[in-house]
Amino acid sequence: MVLDSSEVRQRMFSYVQNVLESPHPVFSGLPICPFARTSRLQNKIDCWVYRFAGMDWQPSSEVYTRIEKFSRQSAFDVLLVVHPEVEAMNFIELKELITALNQQVADLGLGAFGGHPDDLFEIQGVRTRQDPFINFTVQKSDKLAKARETLKTTAYYDRWTNDAFAAIDLSERLSQSQS
Repeated sequence: MVLDSSEVRQRMFSYVQNVLESPHPVFSGLPICPFARTSRLQNKIDCWVYRFAGMDWQPSSEVYTRIEKFSRQSAFDVLLVVHPEVEAMNFIELKELITALNQQVADLGLGAFGGHPDDLFEIQGVRTRQDPFINFTVQKSDKLAKARETLKTTAYYDRWTNDAFAAIDLSERLSQSQS
């Protein structure tokens, strides 16, 4: 079943609001994504419904052009690209695409991560990236780093395992927590 763009956006933002923004005991009472609510309420999320694929990361592609434009603007904090077809690719394919995308956008000062209905990443049984649609999020690397530093001053990461830290490249947190 293929949904229209407005229905995809509505379902995705419903998930963001009802799951990612809700306080959770595993994260010491903070939401799974502590900064999502502010970005959503301030209309700082540019949500684009688009049927992306592996070749879309090339600099001449429509996706890359949109990402490059996002890197030069200040109106949005987040570029959320949502694929409207839930079965368009499996989780491994998305993970490979995100790796390739991160290689492409690093020079723009951006970082990306994905969400997939079949993503098994979890913190104490809470699957934080098991989104209703295949998607990827692009954010400015400096803002991501600042958010991570802010969370380090809270109990947000207290129940994370070393494997979870490694999966999202928080190796610096590992060395600090073991000191």
